Amino acid sequence: MGKLSACSDGSYSEGKATQGWVVATSSGSVVLKGSGPTDGHPNLLSAFRAEISGLLALLYIIQKKCLFYQITDGSIDLFCDNKGAIAKVFHLQQQGSTPYLSTDHNLINSCHQLLLMILLTIAVKWVKGHYSGTNK
Repeated sequence: MGKLSACSDGSYSEGKATQGWVVATSSGSVVLKGSGPTDGHPNLLSAFRAEISGLLALLYIIQKKCLFYQITDGSIDLFCDNKGAIAKVFHLQQQGSTPYLSTDHNLINSCHQLLLMILLTIAVKWVKGHYSGTNK
């Protein structure tokens, strides 16, 4: 099958937030895809929370597939267009009580827990969102 690539994205508009993700082979064949609402109190929904929700969904699916198929090594490229979400999910968590005061701490913490369980090497790559060029 070759190396896998995964991409997640989030969206927020008019008080509603959604997330979507896709996993594909290096040849571009879609292996898995999904989308859904972003959970949370309506007053706490944001584009950032939607981005984190997409990453969480993707990490959950990867972890469950690895567990089911007993995959213990390999790599996957993960793409996201939100540098802040990448930083919060894939970099060391800030120590002390400050992280617990973050609106999205519950999702970020869940991502961190999943990353501890995933045995694949995840190469996280930022991509420019809302691309408007001709080479899509």
